[in-house]
Amino acid sequence: YGDSSRPVFVPQMEQSVHAHTGEVHKIRTFSLSEEDLKAPLPEDLLPPDHHSTGGPSMTTKVLTLSAWVCLTVLVLETGFKEIQRRFQYVHLRQMRAHRGGEDRSR
Repeated sequence: YGDSSRPVFVPQMEQSVHAHTGEVHKIRTFSLSEEDLKAPLPEDLLPPDHHSTGGPSMTTKVLTLSAWVCLTVLVLETGFKEIQRRFQYVHLRQMRAHRGGEDRSR
């Protein structure tokens, strides 16, 4: 217990902050010691594809990638719309100024 940086891993059932709502959510905090780290992980903690691929599953990678793509596209689209709006605004002002000048010259 001398090393304060390493948490003491004891499985505990803790009451959550929302205990006053009447529903006590049970939060399991996993604890690991040196022996636990050497022991194989319980099956339910491993992702389903862990054994077959030996790493993060392909679906997880694809999902993460598609999420990033969606995010990027969204950002780009909003950016382009904003730029277009500003250009249209400037263009309209130029057109009006131009027409105004023509009207005055007559």
